[in-house]
Amino acid sequence: MLKTFLFTLLLVSIMQIFSVWWTLAPAALLISFLFAKSEKEAVLSGFLAVFILWTSLALFRDVANAGIIATRIGALLGVQGLAPFLFLISGFLGGLIGGLASYVGFQLKTVREAKTPPSAHYQHQ
Repeated sequence: MLKTFLFTLLLVSIMQIFSVWWTLAPAALLISFLFAKSEKEAVLSGFLAVFILWTSLALFRDVANAGIIATRIGALLGVQGLAPFLFLISGFLGGLIGGLASYVGFQLKTVREAKTPPSAHYQHQ
């Protein structure tokens, strides 16, 4: 599980630096397709990797701008003074997307491995 988690964290981090937010889904899908050994491993590693990444990025950006954005978004949503709650919501939403994408990647892997070659369906007489 650690290998799947670390590779997911690494690839999603790289994709988030150079591309848009939704690229985390194909990255998590690919890593689970290649490395996950079970559904549980795929979902947990995808969820935790993206949750940790997005929560830490939100905290880092909040510290960099002295909490101005978190305060304004909190006021907009009516949850003033609950910036840590906003970080957890952001992390949870990202983790949910990462976990679901990882689950799909593992399911694609199981479908691919379960396919039999076309010649196996025919018996030679």
